[in-house]
Amino acid sequence: VYDGHGGRQAVDYCQQKLHSVLLDEVAGRLCSDTSDEVISDAFNCTFRKVDDQLKMLGTWRCGCTVTVVLAHRTAKKMRLHAANVGDSRAIVVDGGDVQRLSRDHRPTDPAEIHRVEAEGGFVVRGRVVGQLGVSRALGDHSLKSVGVTWCPYTSARDVSLDSVLVIGSDGLWDVLSDGDVRWIGV
Repeated sequence: VYDGHGGRQAVDYCQQKLHSVLLDEVAGRLCSDTSDEVISDAFNCTFRKVDDQLKMLGTWRCGCTVTVVLAHRTAKKMRLHAANVGDSRAIVVDGGDVQRLSRDHRPTDPAEIHRVEAEGGFVVRGRVVGQLGVSRALGDHSLKSVGVTWCPYTSARDVSLDSVLVIGSDGLWDVLSDGDVRWIGV
């Protein structure tokens, strides 16, 4: 899921290119090792590469949030690997249990405020330098020197055969809680 802001340039580019960059990164690493760390490294390299490509395209005042999930099935289990920047979110509904695979990166979170400030920025009214409502995004290069980063949160978890994966932008999560989503379609 990609959610753009400040124009379509970043979101359109990510929609067209991010998955192929990720597949190349994963394919280059999975020959011998499918550990969570290897997948996390592939996500990190992908997000950095795509953000660098967006910089060359001139995405100074536009960007996008990103939430991606890879499913890895073996004969015995299914494992989901997720990465995100921004406030798009992924949850897994497994029976009655709801667990997040992502983390919201908003400059209202104390940890994100601290990180932004440590990188030379500041937060005004829940926005990085009073401008951007997320503290991590691809693009937004005019704000990279003041705490906005491309670095994703990554996670992994085993899922059962009756699990449901829900990925949505903040448009969904601003009106429904994680727990509310499990009742949709029941």
